[in-house]
Amino acid sequence: MSSRRWTPRNLGLPKIVKYSRGARPTDPEHLKEGEESVRYITLITCPCNGRPLEAYQNPEKVAAASP
Repeated sequence: MSSRRWTPRNLGLPKIVKYSRGARPTDPEHLKEGEESVRYITLITCPCNGRPLEAYQNPEKVAAASP
């Protein structure tokens, strides 16, 4: 058995940001993902290139992180 981890990078897949929330009993079954104990619903997925958009950054946090 191989110990290699399959990640998007070594599979040649793009990075994706995924926003989700916990599943509710009223959600349609075909939208629910995950195991029976922890279910969730994907709200949106966005491809990313690894660079954050300046319009969505908190200027105070960016200034505090800069050397």
